[in-house]
Amino acid sequence: QNFEKKEPKKEIVALILILMHVFKFSFVTATIISIFYLSKTTTVSQVKDRILELITSTVSSQEPLEVVSFKEVNDNGKKISDIVLKANSDIWLTAYVDGKEVILKLKKGEKKKITFCKKIRFETIGNANKLEVVFDNKKVKLSQNRKILHNVFVDSEGIFINGYNIVE
Repeated sequence: QNFEKKEPKKEIVALILILMHVFKFSFVTATIISIFYLSKTTTVSQVKDRILELITSTVSSQEPLEVVSFKEVNDNGKKISDIVLKANSDIWLTAYVDGKEVILKLKKGEKKKITFCKKIRFETIGNANKLEVVFDNKKVKLSQNRKILHNVFVDSEGIFINGYNIVE
């Protein structure tokens, strides 16, 4: 018995090597293009929205999610105030809690508790007529007829819209 080793044809080996190089080049090019495209289309606010979405999707809608002030405590070491928001429809808010931006999206029936030291400024409240607020153990309806409110201020004295304290 005479066994001869068969050498693979050089053309087949060359073709396989060429295909591997083309695949590597295509993969690297696609990765670079994807990273470049995503970096241009993703903003910081989109990342914040996504993070908040992930956080709120894991929390039961029965319990309020506490968004604590970034300063956590005031000068004498205790939290000053908190405000509980309850959505009777889908609500969106852009707030500045003690100067730090917080974007919140509440689903119907969802509650959030925001604790702050100095003040909260709600830059925009969407579907404001569907938002119930509990502040200083009092229920407050921000708007009877307006769907969008701007520049609502909350501090230890109350909730102010157009300079008027609406907490009775």
